[in-house]
Amino acid sequence: MTVGERLAELLRTCEAAQRDPLVREAASLARSLAGEDPTPLDLACAALRVAQRSGYQRDQPGEWFQSVRYTVVHGGDCEDLSALFVSLAWLLGLDADLIWLEQPDRPLDHVAAKVLVGGAWLWADASVCGARVGESPYAAMDRLGAWYVVDATKPGGACAVE
Repeated sequence: MTVGERLAELLRTCEAAQRDPLVREAASLARSLAGEDPTPLDLACAALRVAQRSGYQRDQPGEWFQSVRYTVVHGGDCEDLSALFVSLAWLLGLDADLIWLEQPDRPLDHVAAKVLVGGAWLWADASVCGARVGESPYAAMDRLGAWYVVDATKPGGACAVE
């Protein structure tokens, strides 16, 4: 399967997730976290926060991705958390997309998301704990000093170094 086919399959999962009551509930949480009269940036930041809170979990052997509903409950890895973010962003009325990052110097490639805010496409990486909307995964890792992920085994999704 090509990268484009993988991303298209993952985006179809995001589309289907918008009808799921549990995913809609997570979007409602993001909307409430964004505050009264939120800007698109407020909504994007809240969606990222909710996705990061779901927790980072490595894939099971042989798994490429899981349902967005499963990720809300159990957490997921980079493509799962990115799909959750995109699903939440869409439910909040934002335009968002998945981005495949080839990493020839690492054992695996990386999937992140971008969200359209104020006419600009901004990074939104749900698997880098502490990454901010508008900050590339690599800039976030440099700022944080390590590859941080959300650890679902800790209360509140505390950060842990991978």
